[in-house]
Order: sequence, then C-alpha cells, then structure tokens
Amino acid sequence: MKQFVFIIFYSFVGYSAVCQGAWTWMGGSKYANDSGQYFGSYLWPSARGQGCHATDSYGNLWVYSVDHNSSDLWMWNGLKWTLKWMPNKYQETGIYPKGRGIADSTKVPSGRIGCACYIDSNSNFYLFGGRSKELKNDFWKFDGMQWFWLEGDSTSASRSIKNNIPGDRYFPVYWQKDNNFFFFGGYTYNRILADLWMYNGKKWVYTGSDTVENNKPRYGLQEVPDQKNSPGSRMASAQTMLNNSLLIYGGATTFHLTSLFDKRSHFWTMNNSNQWIWKGGDRDTYSARCFYKQSHCDVGPGSRSANSIWATPTQKMFLYGGSLYGGHPIASSSLTSDLWVYENGNWHFVGQSNSHHGEVGKSDSSNWPGYRSSAINWIDDDGNLWLFGGYGYDADSNLGYLNDLWKFTPDTNFTISKKEPVEQQLNVYPNPVQNQINIQLQESAKSQHIRIFNTQGKIVWQQKPENDLVQVSTNNWPKGLYILQMHSALGVVEKKIVVK
Repeated sequence: MKQFVFIIFYSFVGYSAVCQGAWTWMGGSKYANDSGQYFGSYLWPSARGQGCHATDSYGNLWVYSVDHNSSDLWMWNGLKWTLKWMPNKYQETGIYPKGRGIADSTKVPSGRIGCACYIDSNSNFYLFGGRSKELKNDFWKFDGMQWFWLEGDSTSASRSIKNNIPGDRYFPVYWQKDNNFFFFGGYTYNRILADLWMYNGKKWVYTGSDTVENNKPRYGLQEVPDQKNSPGSRMASAQTMLNNSLLIYGGATTFHLTSLFDKRSHFWTMNNSNQWIWKGGDRDTYSARCFYKQSHCDVGPGSRSANSIWATPTQKMFLYGGSLYGGHPIASSSLTSDLWVYENGNWHFVGQSNSHHGEVGKSDSSNWPGYRSSAINWIDDDGNLWLFGGYGYDADSNLGYLNDLWKFTPDTNFTISKKEPVEQQLNVYPNPVQNQINIQLQESAKSQHIRIFNTQGKIVWQQKPENDLVQVSTNNWPKGLYILQMHSALGVVEKKIVVK
C-alpha cells in the first residue's frame, strides 16, 4: 500500500458558494489504483468502485465489490475496516453448489460489479445480480462464515422472468425497508429496465411498475403520488432513504446503439403504497447545472448518473459528483465534484474543487474529495455524510479507481429559506377548454419557459412569452388531460388543463 504523503502547499481550482460544513479525509490513499492493505493490524480495502453496500442494524457498513485483483466483502464500523470474506483467488464465473440453499465453504459467487445487496435482521448479507464475465441474476446469502446459493441461474444469464425470479441486470436502484429488500430497473443487454421487485425473506415478489424496456417516465403532477407515475427505465441512479421512503436522483435512461445514455436531472420518492412521486428536476432528457453563484435553483445539479446522495435527520438532501453528459453512465471521463444541498424546495450550490486531502482526521474548509463517480456513500447515526472510493481523479490528477475515505459534517445551523409561492404568477382560463386557452402572467413570470405536456410526457406546446397574456389554440389537440408547467426564478408551477 502506498504511504500517505501530506502536502503542505497545494494549488487547486475550486469554488464555494455557501458554508454548509467541511470535509475530513479519514484514510486511504491519495492516489488511484492503490492495492490496499490485507494483512497486519491496519487493514484497508483496495481501490474500487461500482460495487454494492448495505448497513446493518448496528450501523456498520458492508461493502461487496471487485477490483482488478479480487472480489471481497468488507465492514466499516466507524473506526476501522474488517475483512469479512475473501476467496482464495478471484472467481470470474463463480463456483456453485449442486443444489440451492446448500452451504459449502468452497462454493462462492463470482466477482462482479453493479450488484445489489442488503442485510437482514440477523446480519446475513445478501447479494443479487450484477456483471462479471456476463450479466447475472443469481442470488446469494453470506451468514458470516460461508455462502449459500439461493436462487437464479448458475451458467448463463436470463433476461426473462422464470419461476417468479427477476431477470439478469446490473446497476439497479436498490434499498431496504421494513426488513424487505427492493430493487428497481437496471441494465440488461442494450436495454434498461423499469420493473420493481421485492424479496420478503422467503421469496421474490413482483410489485409493479413497467415491464416495457427503455420506457419513458410518466411524471404526473409534481409532489402528487399516483399509481400511474413512473421514473421510467433507468440505471445507476443515486438512492437514499428519507423517513423510511426511497428517494432517487438522476440516472441513465434510454440506451442508444451509439453506446450513449440519456441522463436525467429529476428526482423521485416512493411512498408506503409503492406509488412514485415526482419531486422535481427538468422533464427534458438533459438539463445543465445552474450557475454556481445562483442562490436558488430549480434544475439544480442537472443531469447525471452514478452520483451520491444523502438524506439527513434535518430533512436536507445532499448530492455529490457523478458522471455528466452522454457516454458511459459509470466510468465516464465527464466527471464532476460539485456538492449541492436541497431543502424547502430549493437547490443550493455548496462548492466544487479538485482533490485536496489535507491532514488525515482533520477537518478543513479547503479539503475536497475531487472528481469521482460510483462511490460508496452512507450516513451515520450522528448525521455525518460518508464517501468511499469510486472512479475518479486522484491527488496527481490521474484517472482511476480510488480507496480514500471521506466524512462531511454538515452545518446544522444553516437553513435554506422556503420559496415564495409561485402559483400566483400565472392564471389559466377557461379550464376546461374547447378551442383556446389563455395564460395570464404576472410581471415576474415574463420570459420564463412555459410548456404543456400530454399524459405521455410529450411536449405539445412551449414558449418563452414576452407579453402578459398568451393565447394557445387547442383546436387540433385530442381531448383529455394536459399539464402546463412553468419554470421561474421562484420555482416550478404546474396546472392541469382539460381539453373537451
């Protein structure tokens, strides 16, 4: 393992818009592709990204992932790393027992990326899918001593649902709730999925959403739950839990034969009835970030995938880094290092910088993790945000896999003010409408972007009006429900329109 070198004089490009806390480098190497430390009293995982992680009932973090040398399972207890399992040698295809549910210390899963995992109330670690030599849908349990192969295919991947077992995939959205394991979407063979599954400790249950691959989002009204709503097909979205509800941001959606992926800027929550709620973000496939000096922003961080998000006990959501623009959704060179906070309906830019580690264990406003994606992220019981590894640029600006560990302590005294009401900015009449609808605007709403969508999410009309009255002909519109949406400096306002 490389020795840690403390740099006294360091020049970096950065910008900070608002004081929200400070980063602390907790350990690991400053440099990419570090081999870690697997023997002795001081253990540390090798450089890695694109794995899966879960926290147990004691608040310990468990990480399963693979680097170029091995696959392994680690636990972080807040003070030190413990190596929980490591094969004798890297297994590209896995070694399966003769029957499912049979314990055998010689039978192990293959090394893989993009898997999903969770930990039950008995501290058993579960592993599903991902990609090794091929895409997988196998399901394993580790009881602290050995692996059990529970479900799925052993020899080849399965795109279809067989015996009520989900098909192969990698980089789904996954989460744990009430001791049940959920995952949504993921990538499989030039297609991105939008199906929702739950494992209840005994069997898999298909719980809804779309079976159509490369499916577009269905937004509905902002902040309003609806069984018809869906984020659409996606992979590599950031996920966290807020008040026992899932919250996701961004992700790659439609896959093109050019190997480019559309990426999203909107974020969603799911309520206890498994209904999706569109919280915000632009409906467009791609949206750029706001300028850093903007104090309030509706689009906010913009489109990205493989980023990190945290939800704090004070109801704030923090977002960091990820992969921007087109290209690969995980290991893209279009990385970012920006940190954002969302509160009271507003995005606020916190800062952005190249990698600057400072002194191990010492918090400093100039410390910054740097540009990276696909990092492991979690929040502890004290509300500290943690970030480990990923794919990005090291202290020497070399691109590779990382194994440095960071802690961000938010400033609990800082609060973003609530937005002023935006509904008064426009009036829509008549509604229902037959031939022509009138959009009456306040002075502050002029030159803002106004769009009208049908229920499939397609834009049927859009304009940046200069006058206070806009008249829109609906003569050729099919009868039904439409959504008018306006972005302004105060926020996003939506109104239903019914065409008779």
